[in-house]
Amino acid sequence: MLQRLLPVLYALEFLLTLIAVYTVWGEVGGQNHLDYMPWYWKAGIGFGTAFAVIPLTTAIASDHPSSRRRTIAWTLVLFSLGLSAGLVTFYYHLNEPPDDEDTPVTVTPTARLSRPPSDSSLTRC
Repeated sequence: MLQRLLPVLYALEFLLTLIAVYTVWGEVGGQNHLDYMPWYWKAGIGFGTAFAVIPLTTAIASDHPSSRRRTIAWTLVLFSLGLSAGLVTFYYHLNEPPDDEDTPVTVTPTARLSRPPSDSSLTRC
């Protein structure tokens, strides 16, 4: 019974991991940087990370003698995908287009006052 249920559970784990990857990536790296990033970076790293969790789970749950090596290998894959997500996000942080609010406003004087206003004109209400 459990053997027939495992593919469904792995599919649910994949979908849950996919949601978690994009949520954490947006919170840690900043959603603005993720918005500037092309879709292929987000898809490759996000789906790759969600896919790598499934073999890691099977390696952890396995009683096979080589399960320790597979667990370490898939953990390193996840670490490298997380590192690449950080590097890509940092690249787009450095190369993002400037905001319109950050541009300095230059004011050119259109008329000159012939004399400065007197102090008495400032205190009238």
